[in-house]
Amino acid sequence: MFEPFFTTKPETKGTGLGLAQVYGIVRQHDGYVDLQSEVGVGTTFTVYLSESAEKMQADGLQDARIVRGDGETVLIVEDGAIVLRAVSEMTDTLGYNVIEAENRTEALDILRDQPTQIDIVLTGVLMPGLSGVELARRAREIDTGLHVVMMTGHSMN
Repeated sequence: MFEPFFTTKPETKGTGLGLAQVYGIVRQHDGYVDLQSEVGVGTTFTVYLSESAEKMQADGLQDARIVRGDGETVLIVEDGAIVLRAVSEMTDTLGYNVIEAENRTEALDILRDQPTQIDIVLTGVLMPGLSGVELARRAREIDTGLHVVMMTGHSMN
């Protein structure tokens, strides 16, 4: 259940990323997640963290914040329709203009047609046919000052 994209919900009701994200964040803080589940009763998740508040403050983690947009345009490139929809909605909610591309060809066409309108590209790393790294390289050929952020729900190993 902690695997990315695992879900028991209908296709339009969840992406299967929630528990994977929780697990990843907890593991990054040397913690662990315990769960107790009983059919017909429900499931209880307990998160155990070992980091102290003093250590978090020393590491500068208390300053972490969500950066809200001011109309900047983000080109989101993701071959998974559910993930594309979820990331687009979150990005839009934060005040960014969103342009969606379901594949590398569509993304490169958008960049060629309106390169000055795109402030940043947010792309999946693993995509059929062309990796996010290669997409970033080609996008930077179109606009050398373009910023590219890559995301993945998969292990980099």
